[in-house]
Amino acid sequence: MLFKKNPETEPPSDTAFLAWTALDRIGIRQFDEEHKELVNFINQFHEAMVIRRNRVKAEEIFEKLIHATRNHFSNEEALLGERGFPDRASHAKQHSDLVVEITNLHRQFKEGSLSAMMLLTYLKNWLIHHTKESDRQYAVWLKTRGLV
Repeated sequence: MLFKKNPETEPPSDTAFLAWTALDRIGIRQFDEEHKELVNFINQFHEAMVIRRNRVKAEEIFEKLIHATRNHFSNEEALLGERGFPDRASHAKQHSDLVVEITNLHRQFKEGSLSAMMLLTYLKNWLIHHTKESDRQYAVWLKTRGLV
């Protein structure tokens, strides 16, 4: 009997820069899917730029990553506002700070003054920290009040 691989429990491929596992979930389906999408874009960017050395493709993927990030932030902020999350202003500030930073990093990358690995490392560290710290806080708050 053949078994289908479950990408959430399988170890990352040899080329994956950032793994997504069940431990990365915050327990809100929509946002877990969006976080997973961001991880996939980061991995695609890594593969295009670092492994395949295709700067044109990497640039396309990075544009998609920025767009998906903004959409995700908008979705999170809308839900937190609707549910009255008390720390939503601070959470939104973290989002806006990243948008400013990622815009600057994108410009530097396009100019050739920032390496792909520095950009990837920044994105990886930010996403891991933000998801495991800030996003988990609002997820716990929402769940304990039965708001999701």
